[in-house]
Amino acid sequence: MDKTLELLPYISSAVIILAFFWALAYIRRVPSDQLKHKQNWLEQLPSLISTLGVIGTFLGITVGLIAFNSHDLDKSIPLFLDGLRTAFFTSLLGMIGSLILNRTLSKKLSDETESWGIEKATQSIIEALNTNHNTLIKAMNSAGYKTSADNVSEIKTMIKGIASDLSQILHPY
Repeated sequence: MDKTLELLPYISSAVIILAFFWALAYIRRVPSDQLKHKQNWLEQLPSLISTLGVIGTFLGITVGLIAFNSHDLDKSIPLFLDGLRTAFFTSLLGMIGSLILNRTLSKKLSDETESWGIEKATQSIIEALNTNHNTLIKAMNSAGYKTSADNVSEIKTMIKGIASDLSQILHPY
């Protein structure tokens, strides 16, 4: 039992650390196009790490209490404190890991949400430009102003240039 208590903080901490690095790598590897589809699962990962920390906490306390013998306090108190050490280490690792994963996930989701919003706004601007172009041509024709092919072509070229510039700004690569 003494050897188990000595190894318990290291084993439980290693499990939490491995799970943390797996979750961090998983979050970073999820492609942008699958982010929305996997968002619910990704949001569970920080809770998973903190849950592992809580499990380690209860495991450490339980093992410490099992090793405690009120008739032999000189031997029992160090064993009990070893169990508490496991409890505190795993709690700390679980909380820190969860915090880091939450920040990483929030950043990735906010970056993607911002990108989705910019793309949607750009598409709306391009659609508005095309609508305005068509409305302008119709208004000019109905007013009796005959547009030459050169004027129409020049307007279309300007609109395409604006749309291209917006597209390059939003998608530089």
